[in-house]
Amino acid sequence: MKGKKAFDFGESRRKSGMKGKSAFDSNGIGWTSGMKGKSAFDSSGSGRRSEMKGKSAFGLSGGGRMCGMKSKSAFGLSGIGRTSEMKGKSAFDFVESRRKSGMKGKSAFDSSGSRRTGRMKGKKAFDSSGSRRTGSMKGKNAFDFGGRAQRQSHKLSWS
Repeated sequence: MKGKKAFDFGESRRKSGMKGKSAFDSNGIGWTSGMKGKSAFDSSGSGRRSEMKGKSAFGLSGGGRMCGMKSKSAFGLSGIGRTSEMKGKSAFDFVESRRKSGMKGKSAFDSSGSRRTGRMKGKKAFDSSGSRRTGSMKGKNAFDFGGRAQRQSHKLSWS
């Protein structure tokens, strides 16, 4: 899946044939059709706002996208949102964890106090419950949720 984002939450899978779109599935919730070039996230009944053209709206556990942030991605998981001064970056907050500064063009995901392991240029490190990204997985995403690792067959390029 070159140049696409594939996230698996609860063993949900990205739907095939959705070129240039991002499909996130959380506990059986899928991409809503008819929203060309947009990202729709639905979890716990929170929906994408239709008037936000070309933006990404995430509604997970009541955490929503902050308005006025054009062409940025806002993730609200457990009520934590993206900080406005991080232009052109992706900020994921899991349970009060924050993106570490000074990591330009990289994505840092923290969960339950887990930290991104340094100097992994162009790679993403996801930690959950103390699980760590296993090295030498160039250009791939490793998700560990309770020790369950993502299948390493998705080739991703994500700024």
